[in-house]
Amino acid sequence: MARPCWRCGATAVTPTPTVFSPPPRDLATLLASNEIPSDSDMPVLRKRITEGQAQVDALNAHITELQTMLGRLIAERDQISDLVHQYESAVSTVRRLPQDLVCEILGLLSRGSRRMGRESIDAPPWVLAQVCRSWRHAALTYGSLWSTIEISPLSTSPDIIEAQLQRSGDALLQIYCYRLNSKYDVHPRVLELIVSQSHRWRTLHLKQIGLNADLSWLWPTNNRLAALESLWVYSPAQTVVPDVFSTAGQLRRVVLSGEGSRMESPFVAVPWSQVTHYRGRYPAERQRDILSLAANLVECAIGDTTTASGEPITLPHLRRLIITENHFLDNLTTPNLTELHVSDTDFDPYIFPFIARSSLSSTLTKLILSCVTLPPALVATLAALPTLTYLLIETSLGGPKTQTALFEALALPESENPLEAGTLPNLETLIYGYPPGSAFPASPFFNMLRSRSGRLRHVRVFGELPSIGLASGLSALREAGVDASFVRNTTWSAVFGEGKVGERVFNLV
Repeated sequence: MARPCWRCGATAVTPTPTVFSPPPRDLATLLASNEIPSDSDMPVLRKRITEGQAQVDALNAHITELQTMLGRLIAERDQISDLVHQYESAVSTVRRLPQDLVCEILGLLSRGSRRMGRESIDAPPWVLAQVCRSWRHAALTYGSLWSTIEISPLSTSPDIIEAQLQRSGDALLQIYCYRLNSKYDVHPRVLELIVSQSHRWRTLHLKQIGLNADLSWLWPTNNRLAALESLWVYSPAQTVVPDVFSTAGQLRRVVLSGEGSRMESPFVAVPWSQVTHYRGRYPAERQRDILSLAANLVECAIGDTTTASGEPITLPHLRRLIITENHFLDNLTTPNLTELHVSDTDFDPYIFPFIARSSLSSTLTKLILSCVTLPPALVATLAALPTLTYLLIETSLGGPKTQTALFEALALPESENPLEAGTLPNLETLIYGYPPGSAFPASPFFNMLRSRSGRLRHVRVFGELPSIGLASGLSALREAGVDASFVRNTTWSAVFGEGKVGERVFNLV
């Protein structure tokens, strides 16, 4: 008697031997034709049918039994695999992460996830709190995860805002208001909830505010913005912003932007003497008034819509300056500047006097020249900046002859005499954008780079199309260990404005 299988419990089965022999020659001939069988063939055929069907039935039974056994084995395998997966989950590193590290990870997942108009319930941290029990516990106990509050006419629910404020605990808040042109654009309870917590506001963004926006809902925050550090206002110049920020004792970062990059910013009263980061575009006289009060500025991006004259304003702590109209440099002295970004074709009369007046030859390490021509004064200007390590030049005009002259002037001499160090001896990063439709003189360019072998670390060239010799030259630089590449684009702002070289120049604060 057959014993059952030790694994699945099935009785061992011996396959029925195949006894259905091939037909004899005479029957084979009959089966391969359409002839009528004889009377003597009929009994033989019927016997063959009976025997064959019996054999088919026996094989089907055997197959069914084997399929049953296979199903049991598959079920057993799946059960063991599930247990192994559970064991692996139990010993996984993720499960053993400290609670504070889980909270930090959840915070990183939430940053950068804002998308205007999206329902808050569909965005972090709400979704992250539904992943598992441990994540939910971490999310509910990590107040900072709930501290970013978004308000817009399309996606703000009072219940969600209230729950988020409760879960944020005592954490400082980041408030983002989109298209909030009237207190009637959102449920009145939303504004009541937000304003009631204005003592916890760390950052306030007022974005896409209309020309006739009613921002009177801000008045109750007056003298209550003790924790406010950053203020961003994006609206037309005519927008009336309530005077509630001038008493914000911790306010350090102020970004005031008009409807476009060349539009005047709205007027906002702030305590300028304590501001360290500022961006705004105003008529020159107002810009001078602001800067004369902002002696503690560390970084600023300024534009002006008119000209003004007067004694230069000294900004003793300024480290980074972005300016869109170079003529305004006549109004500034920055003795400790380390980074300068100018974006104007009008180069000659202003840059060099500003550098000399501010004594930048010993402090400036980064220079960005966007949309400039290649005037003769450029070489003299660069020669006066031996401490420069980062140079970006985006040329708006300049044929091959002009570009060649620049590259030849930037080539370092072979002499080891320190008194003959050449122009920009400490340069480590060079980014160059040649004019649209202009031929790029690759040979002088790479001759200049070879003269700087062992010093340059990063090289970028950008333009509409790579010129002849550019690809091979950059390849040779990479083989020599230099981080070098070509970026196909027509403007530096489109290529590098979001930080493909490690910087976000246009977004100052």
